[in-house]
Amino acid sequence: MDRKVHRLSIFSQSLDYAAVLAFLLGGVVPFAALAYVAQHYVLPDLEDRNMAAGLIALIFSIGVLSLASYLVLQRFTRQSLRRMERDNRQLQAILEASRALAAAPHRSAAGSALAACARSLTECTAALVMVEEKEDENEPMTVLGEAGREAAAARFRGNAEECARLAIVSRWPIQQDPNENCPLQISAVAFQGDTRGAVVVLGDPKHDLAESADSLATLAALASVSLHNSNLQDIQRNFFVQLTDVVVSALDHHLGYHEGHSRRVAHITNRIGHEIGLGEAARERLHFASLLHDIGMLKIPIGKHTDQATARTHTVIGHKMLAAIRIWEDLAPMVLHHHERFDGSGYPEALSGEQIPLEARIIGLAEAVDTMTSKTSYKEPVSIEAMLQEVRDCSGTQFDPRIAETFLGLVERGVIDLGS
Repeated sequence: MDRKVHRLSIFSQSLDYAAVLAFLLGGVVPFAALAYVAQHYVLPDLEDRNMAAGLIALIFSIGVLSLASYLVLQRFTRQSLRRMERDNRQLQAILEASRALAAAPHRSAAGSALAACARSLTECTAALVMVEEKEDENEPMTVLGEAGREAAAARFRGNAEECARLAIVSRWPIQQDPNENCPLQISAVAFQGDTRGAVVVLGDPKHDLAESADSLATLAALASVSLHNSNLQDIQRNFFVQLTDVVVSALDHHLGYHEGHSRRVAHITNRIGHEIGLGEAARERLHFASLLHDIGMLKIPIGKHTDQATARTHTVIGHKMLAAIRIWEDLAPMVLHHHERFDGSGYPEALSGEQIPLEARIIGLAEAVDTMTSKTSYKEPVSIEAMLQEVRDCSGTQFDPRIAETFLGLVERGVIDLGS
C-alpha cells in the first residue's frame, strides 16, 4: 500500500528523478571520466601488469561503491517518504477529528468521531472509546464510540476494557500482545479530566500499533477536552430545558384562560418543521421559540390581556426579554414576528412574505389554529372543519401558502393531533 502511494506521489517521483540525476552527474560522469583517463593516459604507460590490474580493480570498486551508495540513498529516501506520507495522513486524520469534535452536539457524537479517527490513524481492526461512569471496577465501562468490525469489538470488549482500566490507573499507554484469550493486538491510551476513559484499538498482530502511539496520545488529549466541552453542553442543555419549562408553567398560570397553549403550538410546529425538512438544530430552535412565543405576556397585567392595543405589545416585549438572555437570543426574532401576516398586514413591523422568518410563519399559523380550536382560549372554539376552512381561506393572506398546505396535509394524514 505504501509503495503504491509512493508511486502515485508527484513529490516522490520528483525526488526519484533528482536522485537519478545526482547519481549521473556526481557518480556516473566522474567515473566514466576517470575510466577514460586511466585507459588512455595511465594504463598504456604502466609496465607493471599487477599495478595495472590493481588500478582497474580500484576503478571498478569505485563504480560499485558509487552504485551501492545510490541504491542505499534511494532506499532511505523512499522509507523517509513513506514515513512522511504516513505522518501526513495521521495529521490529516487528527485535524478532521478536531473539526468533528468541535461540531459534536453531545458525548456520543464526540465518542463516535474519536473512534473513527483512531481507526483511521492506526488502520486497526476496531477502535473503541471507553469511559468510566463511576470509579468502580465492578461497573462495566461505557462505550461512547465504536468504529471498525463490530463483531471483533463485541467479542473482545472484555479484553479492551481490561487494557483501558490498566491505562487509566497507570496513566501510561498499555499494549497487550496476542494471547490465547485474544488473538488481536490491543493498545490503550488513557485520558483524564471530568471523564476518565481510554481510546482502545484492536489490530492484526502483523501491524505494529506502537508506531501510532504518539498519534493516539494526541487523540486522547483531544478526547479529554472534547468530553469536557460535551459535559458542559449537556449541563447547559439541561438548564435550558428546565428553565424553559419553568417559564412556560409560569406563563400558563399567568394567562389562566389559555393554559397549555404554548405546548399545543409547539406540538403543531414540530410536525410542520419535520415535514418541510428543517434540520435537527433548526427544529430545536423552533420548538423552544414555540414554547416561549407569548413570554411577553408575563409583563402585561392580567386585566389588560383582552385589551387589543396592549396585548399587541407582547411580541416586542418578548423579543426584548429573550434578546437579553444569551441562551435564548436566537429565538428573539421568531417571537418578535410571529404575528406578522404573509400579505404584510400584521404586526409589529408589517413584514410580508419571505421577509418574515420562516419559524415565525410556522408559529403564526400554529398559534392561530390553537386559538381557533382550544376550549381554553379567550374566544369560543370553532369546529375542526371550520378551522381547516379558515386556514384554506387565509392561505396567501394571513398564512404562508406553503406552510398552510403542509399543515392541511398533515391533518389529513393524521400526523397532527389537534386534541393534544
